[in-house]
Amino acid sequence: MHLQLLEYMVKICRLHIKQYEEKPVRLPIVIPLLICHASKEWPEDTERLTSLLSGSVDELSVKTNNGDV
Repeated sequence: MHLQLLEYMVKICRLHIKQYEEKPVRLPIVIPLLICHASKEWPEDTERLTSLLSGSVDELSVKTNNGDV
């Protein structure tokens, strides 16, 4: 599921680049959202996307808010 979300995010960025070929633009911020509508509850032991990132989530937030990314 993690890689599928990442693939969707990359596709969105590629489409954005393709639409604005003539002039360089910043890539949009893509916030993945997963909604589970199954009859069973979401398993608690499921690996979280943030566990695949290096560094803390707080550290990523600071970089984004300062415009470093």
